[in-house]
Amino acid sequence: MHKAAALHTFRASGNKVRKLPPKIGDSKTLRFLYVQGNLLKTLPKTIYKIPVVVDASENVIKELPKIALTKKVV
Repeated sequence: MHKAAALHTFRASGNKVRKLPPKIGDSKTLRFLYVQGNLLKTLPKTIYKIPVVVDASENVIKELPKIALTKKVV
């Protein structure tokens, strides 16, 4: 069997994405998430459990999970 490649960077900019799967935050290798220019209203809470750079500009984000507001920025 082949192992799945480790996901380091996820790009889905300008694709009218409305929702990200909650499991995206389960990735142990994801470090960059580029989802700008979509239709996202929120981000999955799981994304804040991993050290990842997120660009979610130009979306319609209405709220951030409480964990996002307490996450220490390095």
